[in-house]
Amino acid sequence: MDAAAGESQARTFSFPWLDWQAEAHHLWERYSRLVVTGGIYTGKSDWASWEVFTHCAKRMPGSLWWWVAGLNWQIDGVWEKFERNAKLVGARTRGAPYRQATFPSGSKLEMVSAKNIGLLKAKHPAGLVCDELAELTPKAVERLMGRAVGAKRLLVMSQAEGHPDLRRFVSWGREHRDNRWALREVSSIEAGILTAEQLRQARVDLPASVYQRDIMGVIPEGDGVFRYVTRATESERWSRCLLPKAGERYVVGYDPAKSADFGVAAVRKVSTDQVVSLRRW
Repeated sequence: MDAAAGESQARTFSFPWLDWQAEAHHLWERYSRLVVTGGIYTGKSDWASWEVFTHCAKRMPGSLWWWVAGLNWQIDGVWEKFERNAKLVGARTRGAPYRQATFPSGSKLEMVSAKNIGLLKAKHPAGLVCDELAELTPKAVERLMGRAVGAKRLLVMSQAEGHPDLRRFVSWGREHRDNRWALREVSSIEAGILTAEQLRQARVDLPASVYQRDIMGVIPEGDGVFRYVTRATESERWSRCLLPKAGERYVVGYDPAKSADFGVAAVRKVSTDQVVSLRRW
């Protein structure tokens, strides 16, 4: 290997640790299942891609890894940097029918969005990364967990959404369930990627509930009762409220507005656990 190639490989294996990333790294060394949740702009995906890269390149030779993200653009963002680094150590890559990198060590990474997870259905990974779990459907989460049973390493990441599956994983991590799970929560402020001015502007521009969720990394409590409220309001099916029916029971929730927040009223149909009407002002 010439000097230039050696320098490129050395740069590939280095990573500018943030404090929380170093702590998460040590947690994942100790526990085989790690949940990382928090705010935006914290460096979760960059750190995870470095972890997977080192496992594929040298730490777990001959292993198969999956990386499943909620949305296509999340895959694209991670893959661009990962592919560039993988090629520096001699990995073969391809972009169709899904992103794939095969390392000289014999390890392989396969990356898909949640809607294309069926492409991987006949395989059993040794390592599994779920990026933005709150964006996944319950069916996709169930399929991933089925494959995670035999996996040696599992990493679940997500922004702090009020998603029932995410709440379950956070609880497992906090309780060190089965002595295998751990949790690391990180806010945008702790990560230090956003400047003080950007954080100040976010506090001014964002509703208080959004600031708590996206910057402070606090999982909202409202969706624990009114599940899938966000999904319901974005769905064409719920673009108009459903009229009440005789004999049915409904629960009404009201969150009054603060000085920099929205007021929200939601109606849930008890028998089907569906949000049938929602108003925000």
